[in-house]
Amino acid sequence: MEKEMKKYEFDEPIVVDAEEAKREADYGAEVYVHEFKKPFEWEGKTYASLTFNFGKLTGADSLKIEGELKAMGWITVVPALDPQYKIRVAARACTERLGTDAFEAMPLGDFNRIMGRVQGFFMASE
Repeated sequence: MEKEMKKYEFDEPIVVDAEEAKREADYGAEVYVHEFKKPFEWEGKTYASLTFNFGKLTGADSLKIEGELKAMGWITVVPALDPQYKIRVAARACTERLGTDAFEAMPLGDFNRIMGRVQGFFMASE
């Protein structure tokens, strides 16, 4: 993958994947394709990447997620910052049928990048 320098923040260069930048330009922030550093295996299937379509989510999805969390006894104060809320948003936005347990099993770096995209989507839509 070709990398390019985009801008400087706090005197540190931010490196942007050129393919990812093109995808974002084509589809906007509503679609994110996550490329795993190493293929991720889950329940007998190997994933090199996962696609997330945040644009397909509705208010009903948000209410269902909040209902699931309340049923578990989990109180969500700020959904965009709540890891339990964000993991459920990622599972619903993912074009593959994966549950939250699959996300919990991912390598931490991949998990954090996906959760960062979920949070970024919320921040961009405010």
